[in-house]
Amino acid sequence: MSSQVALVKGASPGIKGSRLSHRRFGLGAVLIIAEVALSLVVLAGAGTFARSLANLTGQQFGFDQEGVLVVNMDTSHAGYNYSQLGPLYRQLYSRLNSLPGVKSASFSKSRAWSRMRSTTVLVKS
Repeated sequence: MSSQVALVKGASPGIKGSRLSHRRFGLGAVLIIAEVALSLVVLAGAGTFARSLANLTGQQFGFDQEGVLVVNMDTSHAGYNYSQLGPLYRQLYSRLNSLPGVKSASFSKSRAWSRMRSTTVLVKS
């Protein structure tokens, strides 16, 4: 008879069993907590990355930018074909170096961190 009483007692809806407490802190709640925690970590990382980029803009990397002129040229829009580029660049180089106050001139096919495919002219005065 005592086993029947225990069965009835355990089946009553007023008693909190392990099944009810498991539902309260189920997989959904754990996933939400994990998502919020991961979001906070990502936000902290993004803030640190943004601060690092801001600090890099003021750094001197050994290249004196004072008195430097950077010009981007897209010779295809000016009507030059590939065979005309060699003489054009040689003429530009000699004319730029002969200007008063110019220490040196140079050419580059592309600039660092630039997606442009034009020719870059650097003039140092």
